[in-house]
Amino acid sequence: MDISLRRRMGWLHEWGGLLFGWLLFPVFVTGTLAMFDTEITRWMQPEVHLVRGVAPTDEALDRVAERLRAAAARGESGSFILLPQPRDPSLRVLKYNGRAFMGDLVDPRDGRVLSVRQTIGGQFFFGFHFTLWLGPFWGAELVCYAALGMCITLISGIMLHLRQILPDFFTFRPASTPTRWWLDMHVLMGIAVLPFHIMIACTGLTVAANAFPVRDLVDFVSAKPSPAPVAASAPISEESWAPTAPLGPLIRQAEALSGAPVRYVLFSPGMATAYMENTGHLSLSNAWVTFDAHDGHLVSKSPPDGWVAKTNKLLNGLHLATNVTLGLRWLYFFGGICSTLMMGSGLVFYTAKRRAKLERGKSGPSAFLSIVEAINVGVVGGVPLACVVYLWANRLLPVALEHRSRDEVAAFFLVWGISFALGVLMVRSQARHLVWICVLSLWAFLGLGLPFLDAATASVLRVGGIDRVLYATVDLTAFAFGFCALIGALRLGRRAA
Repeated sequence: MDISLRRRMGWLHEWGGLLFGWLLFPVFVTGTLAMFDTEITRWMQPEVHLVRGVAPTDEALDRVAERLRAAAARGESGSFILLPQPRDPSLRVLKYNGRAFMGDLVDPRDGRVLSVRQTIGGQFFFGFHFTLWLGPFWGAELVCYAALGMCITLISGIMLHLRQILPDFFTFRPASTPTRWWLDMHVLMGIAVLPFHIMIACTGLTVAANAFPVRDLVDFVSAKPSPAPVAASAPISEESWAPTAPLGPLIRQAEALSGAPVRYVLFSPGMATAYMENTGHLSLSNAWVTFDAHDGHLVSKSPPDGWVAKTNKLLNGLHLATNVTLGLRWLYFFGGICSTLMMGSGLVFYTAKRRAKLERGKSGPSAFLSIVEAINVGVVGGVPLACVVYLWANRLLPVALEHRSRDEVAAFFLVWGISFALGVLMVRSQARHLVWICVLSLWAFLGLGLPFLDAATASVLRVGGIDRVLYATVDLTAFAFGFCALIGALRLGRRAA
């Protein structure tokens, strides 16, 4: 490669990685966790003890429809029903609150509303991954630009290391200087799952550019209620979004017409649309069948997909991994960890390299470097710490607390903000190693302690079968990350001594 071109690519990779990395690191942390968002939601609602594979009965669906009609009569905005699936055995009646889908959990056997703690659950990680918790427009646009930045940074990084890919892959010197160690980690994590990085960046750009495949669902269920609510005793009008036709026959007819199980049913004025599930395929299926919500007759169904629609669904499915098998979901999780490590090590390497030059006297004091170090503490150290605090808040907040789901999210952002404050403190006191040791030690304590907190507060031993495996998986994963943080804190402590 020409020297001038290499310098340009190096400049682009350095500054693009720094600026976009601050956005992409939290996006990848939460996106990796969102691979198991449904399982995390179940972990965060330990009161639910349902048997998998139970289809909703007509009695349960009729009781759900009654509650929907009552909600429509009160002037509430539209809800939809999420049917039981292998990953979640409950029947959920949800509506969009501007950030996430919230609502009641229903026993699919009899339609009884289950008494569970209020929580956004794993949806928080999914929502943060897609919108940075800034809403479905501005946040999604910001993440879209970050995805574009990742594509540019990946291209420049590949061009920089193209001739040295194999040697770099086998070069890792954990006993070397911190600067060399972070560089080796960055390169290794970038090369090890390079196809995953490329795929997830390009498909993520496609998903963000498409403004998300269920935007119609968000637009409908987030609509404001009528300014003049209808009295509870008033009859349901023809323009009401609530269904009056029995839902059980509609769902069975939709499954017979499509040959696939129904995933959720969306209601609009006079219409009920069933959307299908395409389990075990990479492509994101959104086949649908629409019925008249009042008399139940078939209105329309989704037409066959052309090659453009099929390509778009494949790209969306590759990124969202909604319908993949458990094994492939874990591969995505591992790839997400590698992507996160690649970005985090790159951000730390940026400051380590310049700090080493400063200590050798090759550069003078830099206020910008201090600012970057402070932001790195808040981003690289604060986001994982805030994620585990979010899980702790779920177990420690009173179950009957009003607005407890809001308080769980507030705990996340509070700890994240404190991490940035510690970063600023580091800049003022020049206690770089001490602040990182404190953040990593707290992360280690909370991660290692989560299984014990779970056992003490959620009565895990009373949960049998697959639920016990689910609880143990979440607990042990947090324990493993806490152990890694402990190793990092001890290693950093030895270097600082």
